[in-house]
Order: sequence, then structure tokens, then C-alpha cells
Amino acid sequence: MQGDTLADNDTIGDLLDSDSDDGTRVSTHKKCKTMAEGLEIGMKAMSSGFHAVASAISSQQSADSSSPPQHLESVMEARFATIIDQLQTQNNNLATLVELLRKQ
Repeated sequence: MQGDTLADNDTIGDLLDSDSDDGTRVSTHKKCKTMAEGLEIGMKAMSSGFHAVASAISSQQSADSSSPPQHLESVMEARFATIIDQLQTQNNNLATLVELLRKQ
């Protein structure tokens, strides 16, 4: 039986199915999976599981990655507004200083 299963060998299958000798027997011949086929199916299932997890993670990262640039943009705008206010204050202070110096 080099690599064959019991279901692959018709003579052994006929010997095991000795209950229905009346000739009205319906063939229930099933091919059993070899260990290699079972491992291959298991590996394919694991692979598809890993692909599903990887695609879920990448879709979450792409959704999260769109948020930081928007957040960064709002932070930069706030910082820019603060700097503009500081520059305007300094400009006003310099203008006042120039007027005081001219009066003297």
C-alpha cells in the first residue's frame, strides 16, 4: 500500500463492505485525504487568515495616517497665528520706540 489509503484500494473496500452482498449496493467510495493534502489545506487556511489580518491592519493604518496630517496642519496654523501676533506686537513696540526717539 505505497501511499494508498484504504478507500483508494477497491479490493480492500469490497472486503470491508461485506454487509450488502445482494447486488443493490450503492457505492460509497470516498477518497480520504492524505496527510500532505491536509497540511496543504491547513497552510492555505492559515495563509488566508494572515492575509485577512494584514489587510485589516493596513486599512486601520491608512485611516489613522490621514488624521495626523490634518492634526499637524491645525497645530501649524495655531503656531503661525501665535507667531503673527508676536510679530505684530513687536512691530507696534518698535514703532512706539521710534516715535519716542524722534521726539527727543
